[in-house]
Amino acid sequence: MARKGETVHLRCEADGDQPMDVTWKAKGSRIESDYEMRYSVKTTSLSHGSLSKLTIMDVSPVDRGDFTCIASNAYGQDRTTIQLTVQEPPNFPRNLHIAEQTSRSVLLSWSPGAGSDSPVTSYILQYKEASDIWHEHNPQLTVAGDRSVVLVAGLRPATVYHFRLYAENALGTSAPSDPLHAMTESEIPGGAPRQVSVEATSSQELHVTWQPPERQLWNGELLGYKIGFKRIGPVAEDEGPYNFTRIGAGMVNSEVRLSGLEKFTKYSVIVEAFNNRGDGPSCDPVIVQTLEDVPSAPPQDVICTPVSAHDLQVSWHPPDRSHLHGIVQGYKLFYEPVEERYEPGKRESKVTTATTAVLHGLKPFTNYSIRLLASTRAGDGVVSPVTFCTTEETVPEAPEKVKAVPSSENAAFVGWLPPHHPNGIVTKYTVHLRILEQGRELKTVKNPVAAHQLYYEVSGLFASKMYEAWVTAATRVGQGAGTSVIRLSPAPSSSVPASIVSFGQLVTVPWKVTVKLACLCVGKPRPSAEWRLGDLNLHHQPKMEINSDNTLIIMNVLRSNEGNYSCHVRNTYGSDEIMYFLQVQVPPAAPVLVVTSVMQKSVQLQWKQGDTGGAAVRQFLLAYRSVGEGGEAGEWDELSIEPGVSRRLLEGLLCGTHYQFRLAAVNKIGSGSASPVIDVTTKGSKPEAPKLEHFLQVNMTSVTLLLDTWQDGGCQIRAFTIEYRETAGGSHWKLVASSIVSQQSFILQALIPATRYALRVSARNPAGTTVAQYIFVTRSTIPGQHQHSSDHDLITGTGEESGSPFYMDTQVVIPAAVSAIAVVGAFIAVVFCLHRRPGTGAAAGIGGQGLDAGSGLQDATAALDNKHNAEQRERYYATVRKPAQLQSPGLERIPEYSEDIYPYATFHLAEQETMAGNPQMPMQQVFGYECCPVNSIQSKQCDPEHHLKTRSRAGRKSKPHKSESEEYDSLGSDSDTEQGTSSRTESSNHLDDPGPGAGRAGIHRPAHHSKFPLPHTRIKYINRAVTNF
Repeated sequence: MARKGETVHLRCEADGDQPMDVTWKAKGSRIESDYEMRYSVKTTSLSHGSLSKLTIMDVSPVDRGDFTCIASNAYGQDRTTIQLTVQEPPNFPRNLHIAEQTSRSVLLSWSPGAGSDSPVTSYILQYKEASDIWHEHNPQLTVAGDRSVVLVAGLRPATVYHFRLYAENALGTSAPSDPLHAMTESEIPGGAPRQVSVEATSSQELHVTWQPPERQLWNGELLGYKIGFKRIGPVAEDEGPYNFTRIGAGMVNSEVRLSGLEKFTKYSVIVEAFNNRGDGPSCDPVIVQTLEDVPSAPPQDVICTPVSAHDLQVSWHPPDRSHLHGIVQGYKLFYEPVEERYEPGKRESKVTTATTAVLHGLKPFTNYSIRLLASTRAGDGVVSPVTFCTTEETVPEAPEKVKAVPSSENAAFVGWLPPHHPNGIVTKYTVHLRILEQGRELKTVKNPVAAHQLYYEVSGLFASKMYEAWVTAATRVGQGAGTSVIRLSPAPSSSVPASIVSFGQLVTVPWKVTVKLACLCVGKPRPSAEWRLGDLNLHHQPKMEINSDNTLIIMNVLRSNEGNYSCHVRNTYGSDEIMYFLQVQVPPAAPVLVVTSVMQKSVQLQWKQGDTGGAAVRQFLLAYRSVGEGGEAGEWDELSIEPGVSRRLLEGLLCGTHYQFRLAAVNKIGSGSASPVIDVTTKGSKPEAPKLEHFLQVNMTSVTLLLDTWQDGGCQIRAFTIEYRETAGGSHWKLVASSIVSQQSFILQALIPATRYALRVSARNPAGTTVAQYIFVTRSTIPGQHQHSSDHDLITGTGEESGSPFYMDTQVVIPAAVSAIAVVGAFIAVVFCLHRRPGTGAAAGIGGQGLDAGSGLQDATAALDNKHNAEQRERYYATVRKPAQLQSPGLERIPEYSEDIYPYATFHLAEQETMAGNPQMPMQQVFGYECCPVNSIQSKQCDPEHHLKTRSRAGRKSKPHKSESEEYDSLGSDSDTEQGTSSRTESSNHLDDPGPGAGRAGIHRPAHHSKFPLPHTRIKYINRAVTNF
């Protein structure tokens, strides 16, 4: 014997010769400890046999039964059986409900829990106010185990109480019963919400939390709260009235989020509580400011001025105050050279708090692109458009290359290339000639040369003297450094070998211009010259010509003209050649644009740039536009993206909207072709209307619309429009509200009791508008008169409804007529069956007729039903777990759970769905069995005794876990099952489940438990034992 949850050791000692095999079986099945996590088997060899120990961890009622130990060797086999009994505390009480109630007391009744063999010694009732939590110090009452009622006195009026009941026996305490909620009389709210706190959660959202008013000031059940907010301007005249948002009590956990507010703006917030009597006083205004955000505009009036060859001064004005959205913490400047000769992408930055900055250490006479942004504590704002600025000139570097070739007996040519960094506009070159005789300098001559000329002929040379030359370049600032010194000498005779004065080099030009490639040559006799593109001779080629000084002219160059151009010269005494590589820059090719992810309000784009056109990409231009449902496209919006970036998250898009995207790259030549247009639809759809029973809470003169039950389709609902009319003679819709935002519920008041209404609700989000029409009937002031689910209907659509009333629609009338005929036929059949089966009583109450349960419960119910406001009581005593069930002594038991329904037990559940969906259904509507036709087979199926036998052949599943918030108990109704009918029959081959209290952890129970001894058993020939822990 063991208690539930303990660890049990079953010991089996067998005598015999080795080798011996010992196995275990549970209920006829072999135990495989490798697969059964709770089982472990350990076998030890003894001198006279083997000892096997089976350990069962966390034992539960499913382990009840016989465990067989089988020992076998080469000479035979023997076995023994150990019967394991698992004890557990009693099941929790069922059907805790209200029998009577006053403003200061509640009479509770219940049914004992089923399935426990040990008698209940006492019941422990715990109760608390709704605002309290369950803990071990809650008030509690102890009742003798033979009683099923208790009077709880000393309660406060207008207060909601929670009750739960425990059963106790010698083995311990049960799990708590299903919690019961009850409320005493109500009055008018008299206090403001407490501890109102407003916290800015973002730049456009405030999180408002509060605690309800003092409980004694509620004076009734609060229906909800009104949250008012208004903008606080610099002067009082700028302040307007409060904007109110109304939410229902219980819809939220005393909190609301106000969204769509202005950034970094002060707001005044108040909270009021209200009930069916009106609005209570408001709390003291709470002043709070929304959080900072990044600036939404760049700095203005950006001006750049060169200070020197290495410095630029930049000044600007802050963004407009309406776009700052915070306190400016500083500015960031991004700058980089634009010229191709510098490495692209080497962007530098500078941070400053002033509105002016000087950029130091720049390249002389270089064009810089400058962009800047403002920063707040929230981050960096929008980057300004590019501003270009060029540093001042300075002296140039030395010409890149220099050489000298003799041209006659008394002359020679000096050629050079321009400086790699001219640091300005070269105004002239100077050829410096130094004359030496016997190693001694005689004089130095300076020969100025025009800036466009890259050679100079020095004449009057003598073979008896030595000459040295070098070249310098000059800008308007001054002359730069000179080249290296080269030797200069005339030809030794009148015969001069062919030589080229010009230099071959890389020539980069934009497309559609004329290019000149120089090939100045000397020699006697005059050399012959030839231009080639690879192996192709370029004489007489289209768009090409060679002038008299052997310069190749290519007109309107295109990308196809790129290549290696060589000039070859030759005469009798020698030859020479130079090579040009011509690179033609064109606009970049279209990038390959793809979409990597799509969200509700953003799209992640990624691209790959192929051919840049021979020039660095300076920026990407991303264009996008929205496309309407009819295919009409809007204007393209263009976004500039800096180079070096290959992905972009485009945010701020509309949810559920069709967009088109294209991307183009830009280099120094211009903008290239755009990528093919990509069509993308952001995630989200139109709002989805909820079911009527989830959306409406109908009372006598009002209906609460739970707006937060609408599914937004992934796109935030922007506004609700609410209209209503009476269905009888109401031809015009009455507009209640046209733009409800940031509201979780809405109360439509001033309705007429027991009246049929049509309600039309339109919900709009960026993906579109959904229109839903609901038909409902307000509650009646006459006690006992209730509406059925057939009184309500839901019609959804996106278009306008037709003008014909619902009762003229054949799709409504025909099904209604068929349903009415079926109901009448079913009623006649039930009455016939009841007359044929005496002693069963009234199986189902129709039209307010209840069952005779053979107890005082019916009298209490009848007395309470005569009270005024019956509907209000039903609201507070509503059952969650299941509809009301009463048991007549002559009726067999109705199964408690869906698992208890077997194919051999038939009964009628026509009203179950209706009552489960409407907790306010009257107690008189009770389920009964469907009557059986008079024949032997079906009569046997309806026999209570046969029903019990059928149940014994079926397995039993665990009861689902119940939470405190699952149910409210109707006055006089059952919270779980009827008293005295919770019989569970099982055969010897079936084990009971752990009980309905399994899985009900996390709830405080009374802190006292009973103990029982731990038995030990040993049996020979095969010894066995059970050990509990």
